[in-house]
Amino acid sequence: MPYIQINELEMFYEQMGTGEPVIFLHSHYSRSMLAFSSQVLDFQNQYRCYFPDLRGHGRTRCRDLDWSTPRIAEDVAGFMDRMNIERAHLIGYSMGAGVGLYLAVNHPGRIATLTTIGTSGFCEPA
Repeated sequence: MPYIQINELEMFYEQMGTGEPVIFLHSHYSRSMLAFSSQVLDFQNQYRCYFPDLRGHGRTRCRDLDWSTPRIAEDVAGFMDRMNIERAHLIGYSMGAGVGLYLAVNHPGRIATLTTIGTSGFCEPA
């Protein structure tokens, strides 16, 4: 089973296809890759698809289950570093969309495109 070590985290991930990298970021209540099962066959024909189990989810192992959007986003940036992915397309669902937005703001050079599904947010007044 594919695991990658990122600090204290043993992140489980699935990978399939060839081409430009696409990282699928699941929601808080989904089961990782299964959240995107309808898209897998189409995407893997043109892209190298990565489906990481995020901190506190699925088969990823960690001692510390405290998580936040910024912490999970930095885990994903670490995943990209360890997998030698300079830039990737991100597709985020719910919590995963928030993680993608955080990455786009704080690591804009790493994001080729960002697709968000079922996310929400708010603007703070200046």
